[in-house]
Amino acid sequence: MKKLIFIVIVALTTNSTFSQSEINYIEKILKNLNEIQTAEYYTQTTMKDVRNAVPVRTINRYAKIFTNPADSLFGARYILAFSKNFANYDMCYDGRYFVDFEWKDKIAHIDTLTNKSSPGLIAPFFIRARSLLDYTITHKNNVKITHDDFEDSARIKLYIPEKTAYFTRLTPLIIHSPNKFSRYVLWINKANNLPYKLIRNLPDQQYSEECSDLKIDKETNRDFDAIQKIPENFSILSTAEKQKKRRKISQY
Repeated sequence: MKKLIFIVIVALTTNSTFSQSEINYIEKILKNLNEIQTAEYYTQTTMKDVRNAVPVRTINRYAKIFTNPADSLFGARYILAFSKNFANYDMCYDGRYFVDFEWKDKIAHIDTLTNKSSPGLIAPFFIRARSLLDYTITHKNNVKITHDDFEDSARIKLYIPEKTAYFTRLTPLIIHSPNKFSRYVLWINKANNLPYKLIRNLPDQQYSEECSDLKIDKETNRDFDAIQKIPENFSILSTAEKQKKRRKISQY
């Protein structure tokens, strides 16, 4: 009987130690993420149909983010561009306005963020990775974690049962969903202990974003005016006009 009790105690201790090790590792990554003030990187976003593994859409952009603890929506100001010198913006957010650009038609759309639930408003990569790991730590009893080590990288698999979880903002959207689940994979670069790839697996679709050429600095001048980024020869499109244009395009 004593032998059996000893075995049970050892097993419980081993499981507890492993769990704490995972938590310590995630907290180390979170510490590094929280220390980022300014980051510049290349990002590739891919949406794929898992039934035939064919990419449905791939977007290549350059990103520059300026973390802003006072911002409750994204936690950062940021710029996304199609060129490395940031000459042609795709979109930018300054904490007050969200502006996206159509260079072919010389049109800009200004979102005053009155509707903060808009699906087009998605935080930069490192903010979403931080949101995912923050949720994992605060709900560690409800998230299954699998950690795999490789030579120069690590993989963290996260399984969230009974919930549909969207990590697109600083604060995630968590929906109680019986008989459903959310599954994420985060790849970590061992050289700097920072995430470089985020994958979200759905039953019929896979979304992934991978970052490279990361440059981190402590630039202090992080203020910019999104409205001032609009070229003088651009027309301003209202939200209603933009939605009307999208509906017209979708008809073809």
